Amino acid sequence: LGIDWLEIKTTEQLLEARAKQLEQREEILEEAHTKMMKAREASVRYWDRKMAAQLRRPLDTGELVLIYNKSLEDQWGKLFLNRWNGPFRIKNQLPKGSYVLEELDGTELHQNYAASHIKRFYP
Repeated sequence: LGIDWLEIKTTEQLLEARAKQLEQREEILEEAHTKMMKAREASVRYWDRKMAAQLRRPLDTGELVLIYNKSLEDQWGKLFLNRWNGPFRIKNQLPKGSYVLEELDGTELHQNYAASHIKRFYP
């Protein structure tokens, strides 16, 4: 901001510094907005690049999949290295993109799963 706060010793100097802050307010806000928009654009570009590498063929009804067990992420030790459960069969895909899964015997699971939490199972 161009204000040396360590040099302020009197009330008059403090009031001058505060007045200078108020004068620069709009400029500072505009600069902050510009930086924020650039950061958002960079974040979108990064996310698009990251996700481009993860694009895959859509999962079809009847395919076998594994479910990622997120609850094991916080566990310690090699016992929990295998975080994928399954296999399960895809029953159908809902309009918003999540999947309804079923056991291999046809029993439907009580929860729907996001595409990011399942992966194809190769027997």
